Amino acid sequence: MKKGWKLLEMGRLGIRPQLEVKMKEIRVKKAELLEILKTNRDKHRAIFEEAIQGFRVAAIAALETEIFRIKQNKLERVSLSVPAPSDHTRDYDRIIQMLEMDMDDEVILGEQAFQYYVQDDWDWKRDFLCANSSYSAAATKSWKELFGK
Repeated sequence: MKKGWKLLEMGRLGIRPQLEVKMKEIRVKKAELLEILKTNRDKHRAIFEEAIQGFRVAAIAALETEIFRIKQNKLERVSLSVPAPSDHTRDYDRIIQMLEMDMDDEVILGEQAFQYYVQDDWDWKRDFLCANSSYSAAATKSWKELFGK
């Protein structure tokens, strides 16, 4: 049986063939990687700084609401839940500094490093965008672009 027919038959039976298409490592020009990382870092930092501004507005509004309730003798409880934005700029800075100190013109990236540094898809990315989207339009836009929701 030809390979194409075998895959077709497996699909018809509801069996999904396991095709291994992963690359283990690639060599990249360090200068290009640094440029990509710095661009990704700047985008990340802009989202964080916008989120900090939104956080301040939200925190002040929540505090003013609680102060108003206290002044109105509505003393059931005082409750605040305004989570601060998260920032991972140091993750970018660490990798950038390591690359700047490296003496080679090329570096080898594994699949996970490529995912983080080039695709800007870190383990914490989803949580970062979700948490900061409450305060940042840029985070909301990035969330929709990356996760389509």
